[in-house]
Amino acid sequence: MRHSQLKHFGLLLDIICRLGETHQISLTYSHSYSKSVSDAIDYISKNLSAGMTVKQISNALWISESKLRNDFKDQMHITIGKYIEQCLFDAAQKLLEDPSIPIGQISQKLGFCDHSYFSGKFKKKYNCTPAQFRQKTVK
Repeated sequence: MRHSQLKHFGLLLDIICRLGETHQISLTYSHSYSKSVSDAIDYISKNLSAGMTVKQISNALWISESKLRNDFKDQMHITIGKYIEQCLFDAAQKLLEDPSIPIGQISQKLGFCDHSYFSGKFKKKYNCTPAQFRQKTVK
């Protein structure tokens, strides 16, 4: 595998493991990250919000922002901001699968400032609105 393929493969496995943890599925794959990166991933999963900042995470973990940014990028091959964004939209997609949850409530639960902003960011990322996504995925 080329280096870029290995990065994507590692990221994909990390996402699968995170989803397994979220849904309480036991997976045997484990990737060893430094304590700072492991703690950051754990903090993000427990406190996920659109307003989350690297400063907030680094303060909670008692490490410098620059160390956290550098360690995260070196080990995860993605910036911490992009990782948070991906986690937000993974959570949004999962929540959108439940038609009983209003889209405005999903936006609020994920910490977006308002429904329109959430819809705009979602559309920019997936080329469809949350409502359109829901129509495609909910049968």
